[in-house]
Amino acid sequence: MGDTPKTYDPGDLPDRLRQALEHWKRLKGARALPLRSAFDPLDVPSLLPHLLMVEVVRDGQDQPFKDFRFRLVGTYIDDRVKDSYTGKRLSEIEGKGPGSEVWNAYSEVEASGTPKLLSLNYIGPMDGIKKSWEIFLPFSIQGECVDFILVLIEFD
Repeated sequence: MGDTPKTYDPGDLPDRLRQALEHWKRLKGARALPLRSAFDPLDVPSLLPHLLMVEVVRDGQDQPFKDFRFRLVGTYIDDRVKDSYTGKRLSEIEGKGPGSEVWNAYSEVEASGTPKLLSLNYIGPMDGIKKSWEIFLPFSIQGECVDFILVLIEFD
C-alpha cells in the first residue's frame, strides 16, 4: 500500500498546499485550533477542487474517535480516485481502514491537533500520476478537540 508516509517542510510543498496551510494559520490565530465555522470554502475558491472536508466520528463529544467521514470531496480529487468518497467513512474504503497509512495520518492529526504533511504513492485509476502531496489541517467546532480535518491534495 505505498511507501511509509513522510513529513515535509512547508517550503517543499506545492503552491496550493502552502496556500491552504497559510489560510489555516490565519484562521487559527492565537487559538489552539481554528473553528470550523471560520472556514468558508468560498474564501479559497482556487483550492475547492483539491479539498476534502472530513468529519471525526465519535459516539459522544468526550469519546475517542471511531472513524472519519468524508463530508466534502473536491472535483479534482473525485476525478482521480476509484470511487466517490462523499458520505463514506474511511473504514469503508478498501485499503484505507485502521492500520493504513491514510488512517494513521488522520489519527495522528486528530490526536495532536497539528497539521501533517505527507507524500504518498498514488494508487488509483489514472495513468501518469505517481504520488500525492497531502496536507491535513485540523478544525474544531468549539475549540476543544479536533472535529474536522481539512485535507488538500495535489497529484504529481
